[in-house]
Amino acid sequence: MEDKFEQLVAALTVSSPSTNVLHQIILLLEQQTSESLTPFVSQSFQSLLTLEQWTWQVLSKDSHQCIGEPNYSEFFHTLASFNKTLILQYDGIEADTKASLLIPDGIHPIDDIFGLIEKSDDENDSFLIIVSLWFENLVYFLHEYPQFEISPLIAHINQYMASRILMTDQYKFYLSQLRQAQLPQSIFTAKQQFYINTCSFSLGSYLLRKPETFTYTPNEMLHHICDGFSEIIFVHSENVESWSKEFVTCIARLLVLVSGCCLWAREKRLHVDILFPTEQIICKYIDALIHIIGQKQFLGLITAQRSNDETILVDISLLFLMHIAQSQNLNSFFRSKTSLPDILLTIAETSA
Repeated sequence: MEDKFEQLVAALTVSSPSTNVLHQIILLLEQQTSESLTPFVSQSFQSLLTLEQWTWQVLSKDSHQCIGEPNYSEFFHTLASFNKTLILQYDGIEADTKASLLIPDGIHPIDDIFGLIEKSDDENDSFLIIVSLWFENLVYFLHEYPQFEISPLIAHINQYMASRILMTDQYKFYLSQLRQAQLPQSIFTAKQQFYINTCSFSLGSYLLRKPETFTYTPNEMLHHICDGFSEIIFVHSENVESWSKEFVTCIARLLVLVSGCCLWAREKRLHVDILFPTEQIICKYIDALIHIIGQKQFLGLITAQRSNDETILVDISLLFLMHIAQSQNLNSFFRSKTSLPDILLTIAETSA
């Protein structure tokens, strides 16, 4: 298998790949199991490294034409799935090995990808769907291996996302769409999901690691999104049972962003007050979060690893509730929430 994979990757990178080469690589990647992955990575590391870096280069060029081809699209999705499995495989694969495979070799591919995103005016550009998978895999990797958060490249990605995506009118527009009581499926475009899901997820996860410096303060970022965020939670917390998969993802990723801003800040109480200026509002928010995390549709899908949006939603909601309990004088209110202990017990048993 090692020789075959090496030959296929060599054929892929020296010229325009044939349909057969892409198909054979897809099959080899799909064949890997939790048992075979470690030896496969060890034996084929150099070929995998070549494949990963080649893919970053392809994505950084004007790749719209090839991404529109079914074989290329399937290849990108298969490699992204393989990479996520690699991230969550703990046995026998060193963190440095994973970092070499997953983090691009230099800043130029990242800047070129952001340049292509800025040029795109197609709300459902398939390129955005693909690059979202790559950026989100970086987030999953950094959650599992936070020592790599200090990478200048990771800092650069998140500085860009803050200044050119989060702090824009376009981001606020997408946020305002989610405040509607009835959410048409048409609002969940590729561009909306890149802004609200991918960028919020990346930024929030990065800020949770408390970087020493950043382009914006927590105060500035929270003021930019606070009205939209709190209204989204209050409008939709009453009909959690009807949330679509796309909306679950939006809420989970927005909670990561808001939690990252609040927990990164030194004046934790001040920044919670930006979001929820009165005790009545913050108590309403606590009730909403408890109602959300108590839903069977989420509890039945949480895993020990942070590998799906339901787990992220429950995990980050608990983190934010803990933060509120520690920074606000609301002990008696929390004690009155008699359903919370049972919910916490269910979560502990489900994720064990």
